[in-house]
Amino acid sequence: MVEPTLRTSRALVAHPAREVCHYLADLLAHQGYSTVEAEDGLTALQQIRQRSFDLALLDLLLPGLNALELLLETRTLSRRLPVIITGLLSTKSAAEAVRQQGAAGYLALPAGKEELAVAVREAGLGQPPDPLPAAGPSSVAEPVLPNRLTAAVARAFHRLLTVESGLGRILLGELRVDDPVWGIAEAMRRNLERAVVLAGGLLALVDGREPTPVRLNVNAVVTGLVLLLRELLRKDIELATALDPAPAPVRADPRQVELLLLHLALDAQDAMPWGGRLTVRTANIPAGPPAAARPLGLSPGRYVALEVSDTGTDGGPRREPLLALIAPVLRQLGGTAEVTARPGQGGMRTVYLPSEADAADGGLNRRG
Repeated sequence: MVEPTLRTSRALVAHPAREVCHYLADLLAHQGYSTVEAEDGLTALQQIRQRSFDLALLDLLLPGLNALELLLETRTLSRRLPVIITGLLSTKSAAEAVRQQGAAGYLALPAGKEELAVAVREAGLGQPPDPLPAAGPSSVAEPVLPNRLTAAVARAFHRLLTVESGLGRILLGELRVDDPVWGIAEAMRRNLERAVVLAGGLLALVDGREPTPVRLNVNAVVTGLVLLLRELLRKDIELATALDPAPAPVRADPRQVELLLLHLALDAQDAMPWGGRLTVRTANIPAGPPAAARPLGLSPGRYVALEVSDTGTDGGPRREPLLALIAPVLRQLGGTAEVTARPGQGGMRTVYLPSEADAADGGLNRRG
């Protein structure tokens, strides 16, 4: 007697970013699915017509055919194909809109194993049985990613916005200044170019490249990140800067300093649930003061301080979580941090980075 073959449930994953496809496929493997991947709508449609699938994850912005167009195509199949649409919007209205079009569910990206399990369950699909015996708790590795996924999404978003910004400039070139729609087109171009900068800033922070230290002016990093911070911070947060006119240079990858500043600023925002003023300061810490006068008992040497303060009165800096987030970068840079709360006056988060010696000293950090 021939034993019946157990068929593993199969899912189609379609997303324009290859890294995101791989990540979602890994997540589905944890749900017991085998997967087929596609990076555009036409390839996805071909797979749907050629194979039998139990589930499809289709991205809303697939090139060629988008997810909603593919959804219409699935209605011509002889068997029902549950479709979960993925997208960047995390609002209830987005989920409701795709369900009204016939989708079985919606998954906002980036998402983890638990979010996918909920989406699959809400789509009316149980976790399929695994036809193979489990080999132990370490048999399937946890997908690595929030950074890879975020980088992939940021890269795709940056590429899309760059193209749209170019099209905006072409459109403006075809319009006369006195054209009634010229002002609208110009506003669209400005917003698109602003979005390109923001997406590029996000990509620079999470793209996973090895740090490349250079001789760096911390003020330049702060100034360059202000646009991104203004977009990230809530509207009830006033952003101010107080920069040393001549900070000593440090040796660091600009992305490392940007990441430090971003963590400090977001922590300061959390300390002001009712709004307030967030101030970014830079300052030189001179060489040679007595140990008692040096912050945190730093070794003798020149340092540059990067400080973010808030005016919150309800809480204060989340010292332990913040230090845990910035410790890896500080170790790479040879720096340290100090987090203090002033009851009723807000908090301060200060990062101390060793300054680079003058070129005449051979480009070495003077630490003592």
